[in-house]
Amino acid sequence: MIDLAFTIQRKVIRFRIEDRKIFYFDDNWKDGIQIMPMNTPEEKLAVRKMIKSRKQSISAMGLLIADTNLGKEKKEYDMCKTEEELAEMIRKDMKLKGGLEIK
Repeated sequence: MIDLAFTIQRKVIRFRIEDRKIFYFDDNWKDGIQIMPMNTPEEKLAVRKMIKSRKQSISAMGLLIADTNLGKEKKEYDMCKTEEELAEMIRKDMKLKGGLEIK
């Protein structure tokens, strides 16, 4: 298990990588939410329901999850074989988005 923490726009966000699953934590998602991978039909249905939610934070998270499980991010995820490679993928992505890693 690998835990990563970043600051972005004065907000602390955390990621946990456990058994090749990536979980996201912040002020709204204190218990965490799995953002990658979304392979089963039940998981995909849950994301669709989140996107349709009237609550803005839930809808935004649904869009984030859907975006990360498509295209370039999904290909990068599939190429990573170890948890450390997944951590490097997250670090690179957060750096591109202006996030600073907290050690």
